[in-house]
Amino acid sequence: MNLPYTGSTINTTVYVRFAPLTVGAKSENIAITGGGLASAVNIAAAGTGVVEFYISVVGATRIKMQYVQTATTIILWGDGSETFSSSGTKNPDHTYTSAYTGSIVIQMNAYTNITQFYMNMGETAATSITINAFYFGKLTALTNCILDGKVSLIRYAVGTPMATSSLPQSLTSLTLYKADVGGTVQGLPSGLTFLDIRDNNTITGTIAELFTRCPSLTNVLVDGSNTISGDIADIAVGVTSIKIFGNNTITCATKDLSVIPTSVVKFRILGLNTISGSLQDISHWSTIEEFSIGGISNATALDQTSYITGTLNNITFSSSLKILQVTYGVNTISGQLSTTTTD
Repeated sequence: MNLPYTGSTINTTVYVRFAPLTVGAKSENIAITGGGLASAVNIAAAGTGVVEFYISVVGATRIKMQYVQTATTIILWGDGSETFSSSGTKNPDHTYTSAYTGSIVIQMNAYTNITQFYMNMGETAATSITINAFYFGKLTALTNCILDGKVSLIRYAVGTPMATSSLPQSLTSLTLYKADVGGTVQGLPSGLTFLDIRDNNTITGTIAELFTRCPSLTNVLVDGSNTISGDIADIAVGVTSIKIFGNNTITCATKDLSVIPTSVVKFRILGLNTISGSLQDISHWSTIEEFSIGGISNATALDQTSYITGTLNNITFSSSLKILQVTYGVNTISGQLSTTTTD
């Protein structure tokens, strides 16, 4: 680069853009030569290599998020505005002067800087918000995450959902309202205590494998085109809520619904299931708030291994019971729910 000068003075501002190949602090000298200098003059230059986390938005007029970080981050909102944040819990909130479509970039010196991340469409104004699974999987220190409403976790490529094994394995609590996750339950983060994944999911595996992989799970909601099988007897003791929706083939080999742990207050299993037993086998109706069983809807496939029985008048239901649903199957339930005693 040639710079004009007068006498011994250069009156030109020079901007230097760094493109480091690795993260971390960088320093180097910029050598100035010519202009009658007897030898090169070195000007020290320093910078920091960072990694970037991308969020794509369409028609955004306001974006709000919350995250916990262990070091400084910089948010490039895409309209020329920037937000610098030191470590701690942050609630960046940005309003655009006109609807913005493009990328929001979070810069940090390592993907492990972010340990919790939350976005809720109820607190934002945008047509859509998407996070690419490629970047989400890099947050290897993430323990808690909620992507709510229209915030989508999108697949790597069309036709290729994000594998459960590619989720940050550090997670203990995960809520994804618009996700495209596939793979087996054995690929889920083993330390999960709370799991809520909805939308275009194709997760496979058995109930036993789920709780063997994630022994600390207490709340489970898996919704989508899932094919989860196994026996409800394998639901771990201590689980308080289990909801599995999809093309599931879950059974109850003993035909005894008392195998449902008494810790469960929300039990909803829907799909191509063959769960049988009597509602009266369940001893803790006084604490159950939601209860649904859905079985095979194809009449040609029904047999006497798929039925629910019980007399409602002989069951003491909780006053907090909000859902009681038994669909399909050869069910023989009698009595009137309105005449049952509540606690």
